[in-house]
Amino acid sequence: MSLSASEIALALEELSPWCEGAKISKIRGQGDWDLYLELRKDRETRHLLLSVHPKASRLHFASRPPGTGEDPSAFVQLLRARLEGGWVEKIWQVEGDRLVEISCQGRSARGEEAPVSYSLLCRLMGIRSGVLLLEPSGRVLGSLGKAEGATSKGKAVSLRSFPPRDFFEKGEGTLSERIAAHYEELLSRAQEEEERASWLRALERERGRVRRLREKLSSGLERTGDPAVFRERGELLKAYAAKIRKGEKKAVLEAFEGPGRVVEIELDPKLSAGENADEYFRQAKRAERARREIGARLSELEKRDASLGNLEKDWEKLSSEEVSARARELSLSPGKGGAPSQKSAAPEEEPKTRRAFDRLRIRPQEHVSPAGKKIFVGRTAQENDVLTTKFARPHDYFFHAVGTSGAHVIVRLEKRETLDPETLRLAARLALEKSGFSKSGRGEVGYAECRHVRKRRGDPPGAVHVVGPMKTVWVELAAGKKA
Repeated sequence: MSLSASEIALALEELSPWCEGAKISKIRGQGDWDLYLELRKDRETRHLLLSVHPKASRLHFASRPPGTGEDPSAFVQLLRARLEGGWVEKIWQVEGDRLVEISCQGRSARGEEAPVSYSLLCRLMGIRSGVLLLEPSGRVLGSLGKAEGATSKGKAVSLRSFPPRDFFEKGEGTLSERIAAHYEELLSRAQEEEERASWLRALERERGRVRRLREKLSSGLERTGDPAVFRERGELLKAYAAKIRKGEKKAVLEAFEGPGRVVEIELDPKLSAGENADEYFRQAKRAERARREIGARLSELEKRDASLGNLEKDWEKLSSEEVSARARELSLSPGKGGAPSQKSAAPEEEPKTRRAFDRLRIRPQEHVSPAGKKIFVGRTAQENDVLTTKFARPHDYFFHAVGTSGAHVIVRLEKRETLDPETLRLAARLALEKSGFSKSGRGEVGYAECRHVRKRRGDPPGAVHVVGPMKTVWVELAAGKKA
């Protein structure tokens, strides 16, 4: 709470006798709210604080401000140009209101020797607090805080006075020291409350993000299809291959299990029955892999949601230090951008990626590793080219099967983020599956940071060269091993 009108009057009883006639030797700004006037009188130096903090607007003598005073704001520079070297003539309360006027003698803008009268009009009104520098005519030269709302010098709306608080009672130290101690404690509590509130906002944002991602992954799990259905269709096509002619678009076959049950199977007319069966077996493998990966990710998200829920449940019982410690353990961030953890992409990454794909006119396959990293796989030579040379960032990772043609695989990472083993294995496996080694099920996959991948003039689409350090990993699919 800011000083009331009656408290300002009492504070000025201590400030006015010393300030009037004091030389203004230095002016400093501190943060967005505080202005310090370094005053000298009778071989003594004091610092008058004018604070327009929304929760603690006030004026009193303060200790020397921290810092050197460098990198001043435009308003501080204006005050230095006009007032430094001058002196305070008078300081008084305007019409018993929460307005304080400080009349000063300073320099003119043209550097004339004759002193010029200026006024600092300090409006100590909570969120409407501010400081104006006025010419003798009343013209505003500059301002700090919300002082723009003040109309002209000496005019204000009367406010009722409040009885002074305990720090105006006699106690240890001067009145300014007691005011300073009071507001130091008040602002410390306010900062603690704001930090606690920011952690709570981060917690709520993260819980919402986790729930949305769980819903999205659950929806994706449904879209993968049932591996058992794909496998049954493949087995039926193999068994009845002799009865199915190439060019047919559909086959209705009697199932192995369930008396009288028939299965309707869509066919690619360009492929034989055996080739259609192989395609259904491949769909079954892809569905199994997707279910395994999405299931692992869902399990992680469920654990994270439970941990976040426990923090929310214990919130009222925890001290601010405990809240901060628990929130940091969960990789929350009280900043504006939300609470991305190291194991998840930021919420805004999805639309940004979509917009980039639309702009580049590509639509690569997308995968999510168990560690939550995005993996993109090019589908054509042209898409490989654009994915690696236009979309990938220098700190992303490039994967490609060694010694054969194949898809470009890009792992999306943040700056200074390391490539974890689970993501590496999945990306290498995808690179081998989408290469000339897919049938043999084994081969070597190279990977490197995208900053080391170059395209030379005249190279066909999809052809790139690794010009920096590259590592390799051996991948075996046929034996069911992970890379």
